[in-house]
Amino acid sequence: GLPDSGGGRVSLTAEGRIRLEFGFADYGQNLAEAIVCLVCEGLGCTACDIDVVLGNSRGPDSGPTSASRSSVLVHGVLANILPRWKNLVRDQARSLTNLPRDELDCGPGGLFLDGRQVLSYQELAEKGQPAEMVVDSSQAFPVAPGQDQPVGRYLQLQIATVARVAVDRLTGRVRVTDLHHITAAGRVIYPPGYLGQIEGAAMMGLGMTLTEDMPTLEGRYLADNLDQYMIPTMHDAPDQRVDVLDNTPTTDSFPVRGVGELGIEAVAPAICSAIEAATGIRVQRLPVDPGYLLSALCAQEENFS
Repeated sequence: GLPDSGGGRVSLTAEGRIRLEFGFADYGQNLAEAIVCLVCEGLGCTACDIDVVLGNSRGPDSGPTSASRSSVLVHGVLANILPRWKNLVRDQARSLTNLPRDELDCGPGGLFLDGRQVLSYQELAEKGQPAEMVVDSSQAFPVAPGQDQPVGRYLQLQIATVARVAVDRLTGRVRVTDLHHITAAGRVIYPPGYLGQIEGAAMMGLGMTLTEDMPTLEGRYLADNLDQYMIPTMHDAPDQRVDVLDNTPTTDSFPVRGVGELGIEAVAPAICSAIEAATGIRVQRLPVDPGYLLSALCAQEENFS
């Protein structure tokens, strides 16, 4: 419920490039690619027409890069500024060409009339007034409407994860062979980034479930180096399948939800449920301790005998 706003800017560079600026950083969540996809869709241009600038302290204040807020704010800000910028560009083009403003449209590389380019973005930058083609916008991250008191974020994301595991009854070790995710997280902007987020987060969840542990004693870590913190590698990666349910209504006020944390949420319970289905033992503590599991398996066999 605390104030949480972020903004962006669109302008035309001296070289005739459409420049998009946001203050937050992209450290793997594919924000830059998502911005390019949304701008191409909104202006009918190509990726070659676009410059994306992120993390510039002189740029607009976009707030922090955390979880999924960046994707939500990018979509909201661009939905606001792109139509306004398009109108400014058409005004400039009309003054340079004397062509009807309402019949001009943005497209690959410049302005078009009846499918024919009449002015390139570079010509517009050289002959027009680039300083008059700058648009800023900011929006608050959405919270639940109709509340007297500030409340938390309310955009809902859904995921179901199914795990297949192999349990070694001689050692108690668990290997995850397959993960299948079914997601409903709003509109997909950049499919490779979407899949990367889900699959990458699932690997984090796998590590938290099976190997990642840093025990302490009286407030001190028992390990003296991070090489004793066992994270999964590509060798540990299971086969993964991601099915996407994307039937977001066109009237939805926030069709883009972001998937920054979605892929990790159901992995641990799915793996533990698969272990229980395979062995009859319900794990109560993470990460799954092979010694505990082996002892439980031995006790189970003794009871059966």
